[in-house]
Amino acid sequence: MYDKLAFARMAMEDSHLNTDEFFDVVGFFIFYTRLEYALKEAGYLKRNDNGSLKNPPEINLASFSREINKPFFEEWEQVRNEIFYLEDRPPMQRTATVDHEGRYYLDWTPSDDRFKNLPGITSRIEDVRNNLFHGNKIYGDDIERDMTLIRYGLVVMNHCISVCANLQYTNTKAYQVYSNFTKMPSTTATVSQKMW
Repeated sequence: MYDKLAFARMAMEDSHLNTDEFFDVVGFFIFYTRLEYALKEAGYLKRNDNGSLKNPPEINLASFSREINKPFFEEWEQVRNEIFYLEDRPPMQRTATVDHEGRYYLDWTPSDDRFKNLPGITSRIEDVRNNLFHGNKIYGDDIERDMTLIRYGLVVMNHCISVCANLQYTNTKAYQVYSNFTKMPSTTATVSQKMW
């Protein structure tokens, strides 16, 4: 058995996160894993070119986003600030480059312009997830911006879930996960006050 508190302290020190930031990162990890579980249970799955389901199963975030695009934007005012922030300051993407001497280095490049609809927005949040899950963002140079992307991504994805009738009503397991999401305290007001 290991000392969980000591491990948490070590992880916070190693990543240079304060306590609030550390728990926001942990919360985002937990939220996103439960979101992926709920989407798989509700049938939002990627398919191969021949139409068969991919195995192991992967979530089809674009399909989910297209389905809820209309209800999402009917009530989008409550996540307006978060969407504008994600549009103005999108997550960067990690790239690897090889120089003329054959040495490689890692760099950041801007996300492509895909912010035209909800699939574009959730794709940017998926970039936040990927950057975080692969360890690129906890050790970055701009922790404040990275934490805002994490918090705002969480708020927007929570709104996505709240307007998804399929996730709420067609699958008991997925609905139980959704119910847990809706019990989360909303961070919108707190985060918005800090940023604006």
